[in-house]
Amino acid sequence: MENYFLLFKDTLLSSLILPIHQGFVFYTMLYFRSCYNPLLMLLFGVLGSSLGGIANWYWGIIVISTRNLHHKLGNEHTTPKTVRNLLICAVALLSWSTVLGSVIQVLSGYFKLKLSVFTLLTILSNFFYLLYLIITVQ
Repeated sequence: MENYFLLFKDTLLSSLILPIHQGFVFYTMLYFRSCYNPLLMLLFGVLGSSLGGIANWYWGIIVISTRNLHHKLGNEHTTPKTVRNLLICAVALLSWSTVLGSVIQVLSGYFKLKLSVFTLLTILSNFFYLLYLIITVQ
């Protein structure tokens, strides 16, 4: 069971702003597939990656709030619909990638994408990426 927690910590740290390779422990566990349950690997991997993405979203919120405090802006920052729709597509398609995914997640918080939409898209993106790895890696 401690290997699954190691997998959780690895995916959590790799999905934060740190530019490290995502899923080193996941690939190692896939190599020894007969010893580990793929469904538990998928569960812990998606959970760690998604929580790291939510932490990145909060970093974006912190950046915009400190920017507003520093510059003392009177008008509220609103996001155009095109930017919001582009962020939704980017989160859905690229949230699983290491460096680019972290930047997109921080920008989603900066531009105040809804947390519920962001969380759902991040979970789906990470789920399909890790499911793809489980199916294709032999």
